[in-house]
Amino acid sequence: MNRVGGTGDKGADVLCLDASGRRVIVQCKRYAPGNPVSSPDMQRFLGAMQIHRCEVGIFVTTSTFTKAARNIGEMHQVALVDGRVLVDLGNQAG
Repeated sequence: MNRVGGTGDKGADVLCLDASGRRVIVQCKRYAPGNPVSSPDMQRFLGAMQIHRCEVGIFVTTSTFTKAARNIGEMHQVALVDGRVLVDLGNQAG
């Protein structure tokens, strides 16, 4: 696993391999509750999947996804983790 987020990360915060050996990209967006991940955000992420040659995509946000972003993500089998799911995961871990 490599944390690569920051300037020049080409849209990837984390790059890793899953248990099956597939390349995984994770993008994390810390957005305010009223600022959802949009369709252009998701389109850029799909481009990042191609740039990094990843088969699996996970998009995490502290906010939500617009309907269009959710539709695009689901169409491309991107795992979507919004703020509510993130809180639930944190509660399960703690």
